[in-house]
Amino acid sequence: MEYPRLGPILVALASLALGAHYSGFWSIQARRPYRVFDGEDETERFNCRPFLPKLFIGTPPRTDHPLIQNASDHFRDHFTKGDIDSLSVAVVTPSGAIFEENFGVMRGNETGSPLTHSHSMYCIASTAKLFLALEGLILSEKGALSWHDPVAKYLPRFRPRVDGFVSSDATPKSSSHMTLLQLGTHLSGLGRDWPSANVAEWPKNMMGGGPPPTNGLPFRSNEALLKSIAETRLPPPPLKYPSYSNAGTGALGLAVVAANQAYGPGQPKTYAELVQRDIFNPLKLNGSHFLATEANKHLIVVPSLGPEDQDLLDAMNPAAVPGAAPPVPEQESNSWDHFKTY
Repeated sequence: MEYPRLGPILVALASLALGAHYSGFWSIQARRPYRVFDGEDETERFNCRPFLPKLFIGTPPRTDHPLIQNASDHFRDHFTKGDIDSLSVAVVTPSGAIFEENFGVMRGNETGSPLTHSHSMYCIASTAKLFLALEGLILSEKGALSWHDPVAKYLPRFRPRVDGFVSSDATPKSSSHMTLLQLGTHLSGLGRDWPSANVAEWPKNMMGGGPPPTNGLPFRSNEALLKSIAETRLPPPPLKYPSYSNAGTGALGLAVVAANQAYGPGQPKTYAELVQRDIFNPLKLNGSHFLATEANKHLIVVPSLGPEDQDLLDAMNPAAVPGAAPPVPEQESNSWDHFKTY
């Protein structure tokens, strides 16, 4: 009597467990050897949920909606916990803002700091991805690119590795067919942050995960990004599962700039110049920028923890442009500019 080999069975069970864990059907309750904010779920931070239905476009909520009426008390109660220095929050519909309030102070470590207001400028981190998507839309309407263009049309060295999900000698190692749309919708299959660090103590904790420098690696360069995409197997195939990807956004930023430069002579050479021309200037966004200056530094929010400024290399920032020097600082904006943009 032949018994089944245990190796493939164990691999299959482990794959099912990981899939259930990251899809939210089952979670590993791990002990954390380091302190996190109360209620923080590390696993949820790394999930990417399918897109929500567009419920409120045709019938947006009104100012007299019970949740809107209670929003101020909700945020004020949360703010009293003391884990946030400054907060600007708004609910914006196609009809305009139906709720907007500001809480806290602009400089967490400064005695007598001015209070937060609608023109207070924050480093907006991944919210900058929406500006990048809008820039791509503008360029597509001008005819400078199509969302269905392969990324390799603008970045010839972009060759994602596609042999990770098909076991066949006939499967090509790399492909040039991934599109700009797949990058912009997080359906490319690219991992969250490549090159990735080693999460040595998973599932006990996620130390080593996330973007640099929190994962222990330096900010990635364009070369490192494209090299890691060519060497690392895709976790899921493109278009099969939403997978939040800073690496994909970095590549999209590089491709958008390259597409615009190929459109004709005299085009902006950097992403910062591009969005200044196509978004900031037309919408009169006076609080959106990439560089602190003497003129705007008094409006920049500085937290009590991690107050230092960071210059992000091209591939770490949606403000990505090949060969930029010096590195591009992180995008900053305020709630007032967001009203106009969204």
